[in-house]
Amino acid sequence: MKDSGYEIELRDIHKKFGATYALRGIDLSIKRGEVHAIIGANGAGKSTLIKVISGAVRPNQGNIVVGGQQVRTPTPLVMQKMGIAVMYQELDLVPWLSVTENIFLGHEILRNGFIDFNKEYRTAEELLRELNQSISPKEIIAKLSIGKRQMVYLAKCLSYQTRVVIMDEPTSALSEHEIGELMKTIGRLKDRSISVIFVSHKLNEVLQIADRITILRDGMKINTHNEVNGISRDQIISEMIGKQFVDSGSAHRHSLNHLRTGRNLLSVKNLSGKLVADANFTLNAGEILGVTGLVGSGQEELAALLGGAAKPIAGRIELNGKELNTGDISFFVKAGIYMVPEDRRTQGLIFTLSISENILISNLFNYTIGPFIDWHRTASDVRNVIRKINVKAPNIDASIATLSGGNQQKVVIAKWLLREGKILIFNEPTRGVDISSKREIYFAIEEFVRHDRAVIIISTDIEEIMTMCHSVMVCYNGQLHGPFAGGPQNKELVMETMLGKGVE
Repeated sequence: MKDSGYEIELRDIHKKFGATYALRGIDLSIKRGEVHAIIGANGAGKSTLIKVISGAVRPNQGNIVVGGQQVRTPTPLVMQKMGIAVMYQELDLVPWLSVTENIFLGHEILRNGFIDFNKEYRTAEELLRELNQSISPKEIIAKLSIGKRQMVYLAKCLSYQTRVVIMDEPTSALSEHEIGELMKTIGRLKDRSISVIFVSHKLNEVLQIADRITILRDGMKINTHNEVNGISRDQIISEMIGKQFVDSGSAHRHSLNHLRTGRNLLSVKNLSGKLVADANFTLNAGEILGVTGLVGSGQEELAALLGGAAKPIAGRIELNGKELNTGDISFFVKAGIYMVPEDRRTQGLIFTLSISENILISNLFNYTIGPFIDWHRTASDVRNVIRKINVKAPNIDASIATLSGGNQQKVVIAKWLLREGKILIFNEPTRGVDISSKREIYFAIEEFVRHDRAVIIISTDIEEIMTMCHSVMVCYNGQLHGPFAGGPQNKELVMETMLGKGVE
Protein backbone atom coordinates (compact mmCIF):
# COMPACT_ATOMS: atom_id res chain seq x y z
CA MET A 1 0.00 0.00 0.00
CA LYS A 2 1.27 3.45 -0.95
CA ASP A 3 2.29 5.59 2.01
CA SER A 4 -0.08 8.59 2.11
CA GLY A 5 2.14 10.53 4.52
CA TYR A 6 -0.78 10.89 6.92
CA GLU A 7 -0.74 9.43 10.41
CA ILE A 8 -4.45 10.03 11.03
CA GLU A 9 -7.37 10.59 8.66
CA LEU A 10 -10.90 11.29 9.85
CA ARG A 11 -13.62 11.04 7.21
CA ASP A 12 -17.15 12.44 7.70
CA ILE A 13 -17.14 12.03 11.49
CA HIS A 14 -20.48 12.62 13.24
CA LYS A 15 -21.14 12.35 16.97
CA LYS A 16 -24.43 12.94 18.79
CA PHE A 17 -25.19 12.98 22.50
CA GLY A 18 -28.93 12.45 22.68
CA ALA A 19 -30.45 14.90 20.21
CA THR A 20 -27.44 17.24 20.32
CA TYR A 21 -24.71 17.09 17.67
CA ALA A 22 -21.20 17.47 19.09
CA LEU A 23 -19.51 16.83 15.73
CA ARG A 24 -20.95 17.18 12.23
CA GLY A 25 -19.18 15.83 9.15
CA ILE A 26 -15.60 16.37 10.34
CA ASP A 27 -12.84 15.66 7.81
CA LEU A 28 -9.34 15.96 9.25
CA SER A 29 -5.90 14.72 8.27
CA ILE A 30 -2.73 14.77 10.37
CA LYS A 31 0.55 14.62 8.46
CA ARG A 32 3.57 12.72 9.74
CA GLY A 33 5.84 14.97 11.81
CA GLU A 34 3.62 18.06 11.72
CA VAL A 35 2.19 20.24 14.48
CA HIS A 36 -1.49 20.56 13.70
CA ALA A 37 -3.39 23.03 15.89
CA ILE A 38 -7.09 22.55 16.55
CA ILE A 39 -8.83 25.63 17.88
CA GLY A 40 -12.35 26.82 18.52
CA ALA A 41 -14.56 28.40 21.14
CA ASN A 42 -15.65 26.36 24.14
CA GLY A 43 -18.37 24.01 22.98
CA ALA A 44 -16.99 23.95 19.41
CA GLY A 45 -16.33 20.20 19.60
CA LYS A 46 -12.60 20.08 20.38
CA SER A 47 -12.93 17.83 23.43
CA THR A 48 -15.23 15.39 21.61
CA LEU A 49 -12.86 15.31 18.64
CA ILE A 50 -9.93 14.47 20.93
CA LYS A 51 -11.97 11.66 22.47
CA VAL A 52 -12.88 10.29 19.06
CA ILE A 53 -9.25 10.24 17.93
CA SER A 54 -8.12 8.62 21.20
CA GLY A 55 -10.90 5.99 21.14
CA ALA A 56 -12.61 7.28 24.30
CA VAL A 57 -15.77 8.12 22.29
CA ARG A 58 -17.05 6.16 19.31
CA PRO A 59 -18.56 8.25 16.50
CA ASN A 60 -22.07 7.58 15.23
CA GLN A 61 -20.87 7.84 11.64
CA GLY A 62 -17.62 8.11 9.72
CA ASN A 63 -14.25 6.42 9.33
CA ILE A 64 -11.00 6.64 11.30
CA VAL A 65 -7.79 5.69 9.48
CA VAL A 66 -4.46 5.42 11.33
CA GLY A 67 -1.27 4.84 9.34
CA GLY A 68 -3.33 3.84 6.31
CA GLN A 69 -5.30 1.23 8.27
CA GLN A 70 -9.01 1.68 8.98
CA VAL A 71 -9.90 1.34 12.66
CA ARG A 72 -13.22 -0.48 12.91
CA THR A 73 -13.56 -0.72 16.71
CA PRO A 74 -11.68 2.24 18.22
CA THR A 75 -11.04 2.00 21.95
CA PRO A 76 -8.41 3.75 24.09
CA LEU A 77 -6.33 0.55 24.22
CA VAL A 78 -6.60 -0.05 20.46
CA MET A 79 -5.63 3.54 19.66
CA GLN A 80 -2.74 3.46 22.15
CA LYS A 81 -1.39 0.31 20.49
CA MET A 82 -1.66 2.10 17.15
CA GLY A 83 0.54 4.90 18.51
CA ILE A 84 -1.98 7.57 19.62
CA ALA A 85 -1.36 9.26 22.99
CA VAL A 86 -3.25 12.08 24.72
CA MET A 87 -1.68 14.53 27.16
CA TYR A 88 -4.70 15.95 28.97
CA GLN A 89 -4.60 19.02 31.24
CA GLU A 90 -4.94 16.61 34.18
CA LEU A 91 -1.96 14.36 33.47
CA ASP A 92 -2.50 10.62 33.76
CA LEU A 93 0.34 10.07 36.24
CA VAL A 94 0.38 8.49 39.69
CA PRO A 95 1.77 11.15 42.07
CA TRP A 96 3.20 8.80 44.71
CA LEU A 97 5.15 6.67 42.22
CA SER A 98 8.57 7.47 40.77
CA VAL A 99 9.27 8.89 37.32
CA THR A 100 10.40 5.47 36.06
CA GLU A 101 7.42 3.64 37.53
CA ASN A 102 5.06 6.08 35.82
CA ILE A 103 6.81 5.82 32.46
CA PHE A 104 6.53 2.02 32.38
CA LEU A 105 3.26 1.60 34.29
CA GLY A 106 1.18 -0.94 32.37
CA HIS A 107 4.03 -2.08 30.11
CA GLU A 108 6.82 -2.91 32.54
CA ILE A 109 10.14 -4.32 31.32
CA LEU A 110 10.30 -7.92 32.54
CA ARG A 111 13.17 -10.34 33.03
CA ASN A 112 12.38 -13.96 33.95
CA GLY A 113 8.87 -12.89 34.96
CA PHE A 114 10.01 -10.05 37.24
CA ILE A 115 10.32 -6.31 36.66
CA ASP A 116 13.85 -5.40 35.55
CA PHE A 117 14.15 -2.16 37.55
CA ASN A 118 17.73 -1.47 36.45
CA LYS A 119 16.83 -1.63 32.77
CA GLU A 120 13.75 0.52 33.39
CA TYR A 121 15.88 3.19 35.11
CA ARG A 122 18.43 3.18 32.29
CA THR A 123 15.72 3.35 29.62
CA ALA A 124 13.91 6.13 31.48
CA GLU A 125 17.15 8.13 31.58
CA GLU A 126 17.61 7.65 27.85
CA LEU A 127 14.04 8.74 27.08
CA LEU A 128 14.36 11.86 29.25
CA ARG A 129 17.73 12.63 27.68
CA GLU A 130 16.11 12.50 24.23
CA LEU A 131 13.79 15.25 25.50
CA ASN A 132 16.81 17.16 26.87
CA GLN A 133 15.60 16.68 30.46
CA SER A 134 17.79 16.11 33.51
CA ILE A 135 14.97 14.77 35.71
CA SER A 136 16.04 11.93 37.98
CA PRO A 137 14.25 8.66 37.06
CA LYS A 138 13.93 7.95 40.81
CA GLU A 139 12.19 11.26 41.65
CA ILE A 140 8.63 11.04 42.98
CA ILE A 141 6.11 12.64 40.59
CA ALA A 142 4.43 14.67 43.36
CA LYS A 143 7.68 16.60 43.86
CA LEU A 144 7.84 17.78 40.25
CA SER A 145 6.37 20.95 38.74
CA ILE A 146 3.57 20.68 36.17
CA GLY A 147 6.08 21.40 33.41
CA LYS A 148 8.39 18.59 34.53
CA ARG A 149 5.46 16.19 34.85
CA GLN A 150 4.57 16.94 31.24
CA MET A 151 8.10 15.95 30.23
CA VAL A 152 7.72 12.66 32.13
CA TYR A 153 4.43 12.03 30.37
CA LEU A 154 6.03 12.68 26.98
CA ALA A 155 8.82 10.25 27.90
CA LYS A 156 6.08 7.73 28.66
CA CYS A 157 4.64 8.39 25.19
CA LEU A 158 8.04 7.72 23.61
CA SER A 159 8.26 4.45 25.52
CA TYR A 160 5.08 3.30 23.72
CA GLN A 161 6.53 4.08 20.27
CA THR A 162 3.94 6.82 19.92
CA ARG A 163 3.39 8.31 16.47
CA VAL A 164 0.86 11.04 17.39
CA VAL A 165 0.66 13.04 20.64
CA ILE A 166 -2.50 15.04 21.31
CA MET A 167 -1.82 17.96 23.67
CA ASP A 168 -4.92 19.40 25.32
CA GLU A 169 -4.29 22.98 26.53
CA PRO A 170 -0.71 22.00 27.45
CA THR A 171 0.47 25.48 28.52
CA SER A 172 -2.51 26.52 30.67
CA ALA A 173 -0.68 25.96 33.98
CA LEU A 174 2.91 26.61 32.88
CA SER A 175 5.26 29.49 33.57
CA GLU A 176 6.78 31.41 30.64
CA HIS A 177 10.03 29.44 31.04
CA GLU A 178 8.18 26.11 31.05
CA ILE A 179 6.20 27.14 27.97
CA GLY A 180 9.49 27.81 26.19
CA GLU A 181 10.78 24.38 27.22
CA LEU A 182 7.62 22.70 25.96
CA MET A 183 7.90 24.45 22.59
CA LYS A 184 11.49 23.19 22.23
CA THR A 185 10.34 19.68 23.16
CA ILE A 186 7.62 19.79 20.52
CA GLY A 187 10.36 20.63 18.02
CA ARG A 188 12.29 17.54 19.15
CA LEU A 189 9.18 15.39 18.67
CA LYS A 190 8.88 16.73 15.11
CA ASP A 191 12.52 15.84 14.50
CA ARG A 192 11.57 12.23 15.36
CA SER A 193 8.68 12.42 12.85
CA ILE A 194 6.14 12.34 15.68
CA SER A 195 3.00 14.34 14.93
CA VAL A 196 1.55 16.71 17.51
CA ILE A 197 -2.11 17.75 17.67
CA PHE A 198 -1.96 21.02 19.60
CA VAL A 199 -5.29 22.09 21.16
CA SER A 200 -5.09 25.54 22.71
CA HIS A 201 -6.93 28.82 23.28
CA LYS A 202 -3.66 30.77 23.21
CA LEU A 203 -3.52 32.04 19.66
CA ASN A 204 -0.04 33.53 19.96
CA GLU A 205 1.32 30.07 20.81
CA VAL A 206 -0.71 28.46 18.03
CA LEU A 207 0.68 30.87 15.45
CA GLN A 208 4.19 30.31 16.81
CA ILE A 209 4.25 26.51 16.80
CA ALA A 210 1.67 25.21 14.30
CA ASP A 211 2.36 24.01 10.76
CA ARG A 212 -1.37 23.89 10.01
CA ILE A 213 -4.46 25.12 11.85
CA THR A 214 -7.98 23.67 11.84
CA ILE A 215 -10.83 25.78 13.21
CA LEU A 216 -14.01 24.26 14.65
CA ARG A 217 -17.30 26.00 15.39
CA ASP A 218 -20.54 24.44 16.62
CA GLY A 219 -19.23 20.93 15.96
CA MET A 220 -18.24 21.66 12.35
CA LYS A 221 -14.91 22.23 10.65
CA ILE A 222 -14.88 25.82 9.44
CA ASN A 223 -11.45 25.86 7.83
CA THR A 224 -8.02 24.27 7.71
CA HIS A 225 -5.21 26.74 7.08
CA ASN A 226 -2.41 24.86 5.33
CA GLU A 227 -0.15 27.91 5.47
CA VAL A 228 0.17 29.68 8.81
CA ASN A 229 2.36 32.55 7.65
CA GLY A 230 0.27 35.60 6.90
CA ILE A 231 -2.77 34.54 8.93
CA SER A 232 -3.88 37.28 11.29
CA ARG A 233 -5.06 36.68 14.82
CA ASP A 234 -8.26 38.62 14.10
CA GLN A 235 -9.00 36.43 11.06
CA ILE A 236 -8.75 33.28 13.19
CA ILE A 237 -10.96 34.75 15.91
CA SER A 238 -13.58 35.78 13.34
CA GLU A 239 -13.69 32.20 12.02
CA MET A 240 -13.92 30.85 15.58
CA ILE A 241 -16.84 33.03 16.68
CA GLY A 242 -18.61 33.36 13.33
CA LYS A 243 -18.58 37.13 13.05
CA GLN A 244 -16.10 39.91 12.48
CA PHE A 245 -13.92 40.36 15.52
CA VAL A 246 -12.82 43.78 16.69
CA ASP A 247 -10.17 43.61 19.40
CA SER A 248 -11.23 46.33 21.77
CA GLY A 249 -7.97 45.86 23.68
CA SER A 250 -7.18 48.64 26.07
CA ALA A 251 -10.46 50.36 25.19
CA HIS A 252 -11.92 48.19 27.98
CA ARG A 253 -9.67 49.81 30.53
CA HIS A 254 -9.79 53.34 29.13
CA SER A 255 -13.60 53.28 28.97
CA LEU A 256 -13.63 52.69 32.72
CA ASN A 257 -11.05 55.29 33.75
CA HIS A 258 -13.70 57.85 34.60
CA LEU A 259 -15.37 55.40 36.99
CA ARG A 260 -12.49 55.43 39.47
CA THR A 261 -13.82 57.66 42.20
CA GLY A 262 -10.72 57.77 44.34
CA ARG A 263 -12.79 56.49 47.24
CA ASN A 264 -10.74 53.85 49.01
CA LEU A 265 -12.42 50.46 49.35
CA LEU A 266 -9.62 48.13 50.40
CA SER A 267 -6.33 48.70 52.18
CA VAL A 268 -3.72 45.99 52.56
CA LYS A 269 -1.09 46.83 55.16
CA ASN A 270 2.12 44.88 55.81
CA LEU A 271 0.41 41.60 54.89
CA SER A 272 2.66 38.54 55.23
CA GLY A 273 2.17 34.81 54.81
CA LYS A 274 4.48 31.86 54.30
CA LEU A 275 5.88 33.36 51.07
CA VAL A 276 4.18 36.75 50.73
CA ALA A 277 6.12 39.36 52.69
CA ASP A 278 5.03 42.84 53.74
CA ALA A 279 2.46 43.45 51.00
CA ASN A 280 1.00 46.95 50.85
CA PHE A 281 -1.50 48.43 48.40
CA THR A 282 -4.88 50.16 48.16
CA LEU A 283 -7.87 49.49 45.93
CA ASN A 284 -10.32 52.22 44.96
CA ALA A 285 -13.94 52.06 43.86
CA GLY A 286 -14.23 51.57 40.10
CA GLU A 287 -10.70 50.17 39.85
CA ILE A 288 -9.43 46.96 38.28
CA LEU A 289 -6.11 46.06 39.90
CA GLY A 290 -3.90 43.37 38.38
CA VAL A 291 -1.40 41.18 40.22
CA THR A 292 0.99 39.08 38.14
CA GLY A 293 4.24 37.17 38.49
CA LEU A 294 5.93 33.95 37.47
CA VAL A 295 4.38 30.74 38.75
CA GLY A 296 5.44 30.20 42.37
CA SER A 297 6.28 33.85 43.04
CA GLY A 298 3.64 34.22 45.74
CA GLN A 299 0.55 35.45 43.92
CA GLU A 300 -1.23 32.14 44.59
CA GLU A 301 -0.83 32.67 48.35
CA LEU A 302 -1.77 36.33 48.01
CA ALA A 303 -5.05 35.30 46.38
CA ALA A 304 -5.83 33.03 49.34
CA LEU A 305 -4.96 35.78 51.84
CA LEU A 306 -7.08 38.40 50.09
CA GLY A 307 -10.04 36.02 49.80
CA GLY A 308 -9.92 34.96 53.44
CA ALA A 309 -8.94 31.38 52.59
CA ALA A 310 -5.57 31.64 54.38
CA LYS A 311 -4.61 33.31 57.65
CA PRO A 312 -1.71 35.75 57.46
CA ILE A 313 1.28 35.65 59.76
CA ALA A 314 1.21 39.42 60.07
CA GLY A 315 -0.51 42.51 58.70
CA ARG A 316 -4.09 43.59 58.20
CA ILE A 317 -6.77 44.00 55.55
CA GLU A 318 -9.26 46.87 55.85
CA LEU A 319 -12.55 47.27 53.99
CA ASN A 320 -13.97 50.80 54.05
CA GLY A 321 -11.58 51.56 56.91
CA LYS A 322 -12.65 48.61 59.07
CA GLU A 323 -10.27 45.72 59.76
CA LEU A 324 -11.42 42.32 58.53
CA ASN A 325 -11.20 39.08 60.45
CA THR A 326 -8.46 37.59 58.28
CA GLY A 327 -8.32 33.86 57.65
CA ASP A 328 -12.13 33.50 57.86
CA ILE A 329 -13.56 33.06 54.38
CA SER A 330 -17.18 33.19 55.58
CA PHE A 331 -16.50 36.57 57.21
CA PHE A 332 -15.05 37.89 53.94
CA VAL A 333 -18.08 36.68 51.99
CA LYS A 334 -20.46 38.36 54.44
CA ALA A 335 -18.39 41.55 54.13
CA GLY A 336 -18.83 41.45 50.32
CA ILE A 337 -15.42 40.15 49.18
CA TYR A 338 -15.83 37.21 46.82
CA MET A 339 -13.24 34.92 45.26
CA VAL A 340 -13.45 33.27 41.83
CA PRO A 341 -10.88 30.49 42.39
CA GLU A 342 -8.19 29.25 40.04
CA ASP A 343 -9.46 25.67 39.98
CA ARG A 344 -13.16 25.81 39.17
CA ARG A 345 -13.47 22.01 39.16
CA THR A 346 -12.46 21.46 42.77
CA GLN A 347 -13.01 24.86 44.39
CA GLY A 348 -15.73 26.67 42.44
CA LEU A 349 -18.35 24.12 41.43
CA ILE A 350 -20.09 20.96 42.61
CA PHE A 351 -20.28 18.71 39.57
CA THR A 352 -23.13 16.56 40.85
CA LEU A 353 -25.41 19.62 40.93
CA SER A 354 -27.19 21.60 38.23
CA ILE A 355 -26.37 25.09 36.96
CA SER A 356 -29.13 26.58 39.11
CA GLU A 357 -28.07 24.70 42.24
CA ASN A 358 -24.44 25.78 41.83
CA ILE A 359 -25.47 29.43 41.51
CA LEU A 360 -27.91 29.32 44.42
CA ILE A 361 -25.81 27.34 46.87
CA SER A 362 -24.23 30.53 48.23
CA ASN A 363 -27.36 32.65 47.84
CA LEU A 364 -30.34 30.73 49.20
CA PHE A 365 -30.61 32.87 52.32
CA ASN A 366 -31.70 35.76 50.07
CA TYR A 367 -34.72 33.76 48.90
CA THR A 368 -36.21 32.49 52.14
CA ILE A 369 -39.65 33.44 53.39
CA GLY A 370 -39.72 32.13 56.92
CA PRO A 371 -38.84 28.44 56.63
CA PHE A 372 -39.69 28.37 52.90
CA ILE A 373 -37.73 29.14 49.74
CA ASP A 374 -39.21 31.30 46.99
CA TRP A 375 -38.38 28.96 44.12
CA HIS A 376 -40.20 31.10 41.54
CA ARG A 377 -37.97 34.10 42.29
CA THR A 378 -34.81 31.96 42.41
CA ALA A 379 -35.53 30.55 38.93
CA SER A 380 -36.20 34.03 37.54
CA ASP A 381 -33.00 35.50 39.02
CA VAL A 382 -30.84 32.57 37.87
CA ARG A 383 -32.16 32.90 34.32
CA ASN A 384 -31.43 36.61 34.37
CA VAL A 385 -27.87 36.26 35.63
CA ILE A 386 -26.88 33.48 33.21
CA ARG A 387 -28.45 35.48 30.37
CA LYS A 388 -26.44 38.49 31.49
CA ILE A 389 -23.13 36.63 31.28
CA ASN A 390 -24.27 34.52 28.30
CA VAL A 391 -23.96 31.01 29.75
CA LYS A 392 -24.71 28.62 26.88
CA ALA A 393 -26.86 25.82 28.27
CA PRO A 394 -30.16 24.13 27.35
CA ASN A 395 -31.77 25.24 30.64
CA ILE A 396 -30.90 26.19 34.22
CA ASP A 397 -31.48 22.62 35.43
CA ALA A 398 -28.81 21.15 33.15
CA SER A 399 -25.92 19.42 34.92
CA ILE A 400 -22.87 21.65 35.35
CA ALA A 401 -20.74 18.72 34.14
CA THR A 402 -22.29 18.97 30.65
CA LEU A 403 -21.02 22.51 30.06
CA SER A 404 -17.79 23.50 28.34
CA GLY A 405 -14.97 24.93 30.46
CA GLY A 406 -15.75 28.52 29.52
CA ASN A 407 -19.41 28.17 30.44
CA GLN A 408 -18.52 26.48 33.72
CA GLN A 409 -16.31 29.46 34.55
CA LYS A 410 -19.15 31.84 33.75
CA VAL A 411 -21.40 29.94 36.17
CA VAL A 412 -18.81 30.42 38.94
CA ILE A 413 -18.86 34.15 38.22
CA ALA A 414 -22.66 34.24 37.99
CA LYS A 415 -22.85 32.82 41.51
CA TRP A 416 -21.22 35.97 42.88
CA LEU A 417 -22.87 38.41 40.48
CA LEU A 418 -26.17 37.40 42.07
CA ARG A 419 -25.02 38.98 45.34
CA GLU A 420 -24.49 42.65 46.17
CA GLY A 421 -20.74 42.42 46.73
CA LYS A 422 -18.09 45.10 46.96
CA ILE A 423 -14.96 43.39 45.65
CA LEU A 424 -14.46 40.45 43.29
CA ILE A 425 -11.08 38.68 43.29
CA PHE A 426 -10.37 36.63 40.17
CA ASN A 427 -7.59 34.04 40.32
CA GLU A 428 -6.64 33.11 36.72
CA PRO A 429 -10.12 34.09 35.46
CA THR A 430 -9.73 32.94 31.85
CA ARG A 431 -7.39 29.96 32.09
CA GLY A 432 -8.57 27.31 29.64
CA VAL A 433 -11.28 29.64 28.32
CA ASP A 434 -11.90 30.41 24.65
CA ILE A 435 -11.75 33.86 23.07
CA SER A 436 -15.51 34.42 22.98
CA SER A 437 -16.04 33.39 26.62
CA LYS A 438 -13.00 35.44 27.61
CA ARG A 439 -14.55 38.59 26.17
CA GLU A 440 -17.84 37.90 27.97
CA ILE A 441 -15.98 37.45 31.27
CA TYR A 442 -14.17 40.75 30.67
CA PHE A 443 -17.48 42.51 30.04
CA ALA A 444 -18.86 41.02 33.27
CA ILE A 445 -15.84 42.42 35.15
CA GLU A 446 -16.42 45.84 33.60
CA GLU A 447 -20.11 45.79 34.51
CA PHE A 448 -19.26 44.86 38.10
CA VAL A 449 -16.92 47.83 38.65
CA ARG A 450 -19.38 50.29 37.08
CA HIS A 451 -21.43 50.19 40.29
CA ASP A 452 -18.87 51.74 42.67
CA ARG A 453 -17.19 48.37 43.21
CA ALA A 454 -13.71 47.01 42.46
CA VAL A 455 -11.94 43.97 41.05
CA ILE A 456 -8.57 42.32 41.63
CA ILE A 457 -7.32 40.11 38.79
CA ILE A 458 -4.52 37.71 39.73
CA SER A 459 -3.14 36.17 36.56
CA THR A 460 0.05 34.89 34.93
CA ASP A 461 -1.38 35.97 31.55
CA ILE A 462 0.55 39.19 30.94
CA GLU A 463 -1.63 40.21 27.98
CA GLU A 464 -4.75 39.91 30.11
CA ILE A 465 -3.24 41.89 32.96
CA MET A 466 -1.93 44.73 30.81
CA THR A 467 -5.13 44.97 28.76
CA MET A 468 -7.74 44.80 31.50
CA CYS A 469 -6.20 46.53 34.50
CA HIS A 470 -5.89 50.19 35.46
CA SER A 471 -2.82 49.41 37.56
CA VAL A 472 -0.57 46.37 37.99
CA MET A 473 1.41 44.95 40.90
CA VAL A 474 4.17 42.39 40.29
CA CYS A 475 4.86 39.55 42.71
CA TYR A 476 8.51 38.47 42.78
CA ASN A 477 9.81 36.07 45.44
CA GLY A 478 6.88 36.97 47.67
CA GLN A 479 7.45 40.73 47.41
CA LEU A 480 4.97 43.07 45.71
CA HIS A 481 6.43 45.70 43.36
CA GLY A 482 4.63 48.60 41.73
CA PRO A 483 2.04 49.74 41.05
CA PHE A 484 2.61 50.19 37.31
CA ALA A 485 0.04 51.80 35.04
CA GLY A 486 -1.83 49.29 32.88
CA GLY A 487 -1.51 49.39 29.11
CA PRO A 488 0.93 48.13 26.46
CA GLN A 489 3.44 50.91 27.15
CA ASN A 490 4.45 49.26 30.44
CA LYS A 491 4.37 45.61 29.35
CA GLU A 492 8.14 45.32 28.97
CA LEU A 493 8.76 46.95 32.36
CA VAL A 494 6.28 44.61 34.06
CA MET A 495 7.85 41.55 32.41
CA GLU A 496 11.34 42.64 33.46
CA THR A 497 10.11 43.05 37.05
CA MET A 498 8.57 39.57 36.90
CA LEU A 499 12.02 38.24 36.03
CA GLY A 500 13.63 40.15 38.90
CA LYS A 501 15.27 42.99 36.99
CA GLY A 502 15.77 45.99 39.23
CA VAL A 503 14.22 44.39 42.32
CA GLU A 504 17.18 42.52 43.81
